[in-house]
Amino acid sequence: MLRCHARGAPYRPHLPHPDYDCLYGFGNVELVGSPRPRDSAERTVAVRVLPPEQAASFLAGKGRAWEAELYRLAAARRAAHATPP
Repeated sequence: MLRCHARGAPYRPHLPHPDYDCLYGFGNVELVGSPRPRDSAERTVAVRVLPPEQAASFLAGKGRAWEAELYRLAAARRAAHATPP
């Protein structure tokens, strides 16, 4: 879990501001269809299924280096705890 502090205005009026927590997780996923928008939900622009290192490179290229490192850390931890086949 990350303890965060935002600068500027709240992202959304109903969200905690300026201090909030973020929880990240990972798992095996399979894309089985197109995203389905819901009323009043944020709009999905694109869905990409990438291996962790490609996802990290994508995020780093978008100026989100700290998130890229979080993906790399998760992949390394998962690999370290993986059971050999």
